[in-house]
Amino acid sequence: MLNLVNTTGEYIRNHVFIRTADEAIQARTEVVDMEEAKSEYIAKLESGFNWLVNSLAVAIQLLLVSRIFKWFGVRGAILVLPFVALGGYFFIAFGASLVVVRWAKAFENSTDYSLMNACRAALYLITSREEKYKAKAVIDTFFVRAGDVLTGLFVFLGTTY
Repeated sequence: MLNLVNTTGEYIRNHVFIRTADEAIQARTEVVDMEEAKSEYIAKLESGFNWLVNSLAVAIQLLLVSRIFKWFGVRGAILVLPFVALGGYFFIAFGASLVVVRWAKAFENSTDYSLMNACRAALYLITSREEKYKAKAVIDTFFVRAGDVLTGLFVFLGTTY
């Protein structure tokens, strides 16, 4: 489910970035090479987005993860990302402007990279060393990749039909 929600959100974000780039390039009259200008504009949007995600991820990791674990425990911490994603997509549903999509996806991705990685690691703390390495190998190699394949199939079907 995490892969499905994140991939769908990335599709929405990419679509909004491309739409914004098209609108910005159309508004400029001095552009000679439209495709090159569009590519440069999207690159600037992507680099700014990635900087924002990484900055938020560091801030969440340094300032919030330990407090969330302390206040809510691992069980409660696991529920933070679904609420962040649900809230972000709630705002996107009312108008997918560049600013709304950028901030919603930045909060979602940074929470995934910081808090959810810590939660995933914390779930293995109660297992023995042998169980940990066997379970982690199976989960990382099979289940995560199977989720990626199913998500890719879902997005393909959703965008094609």
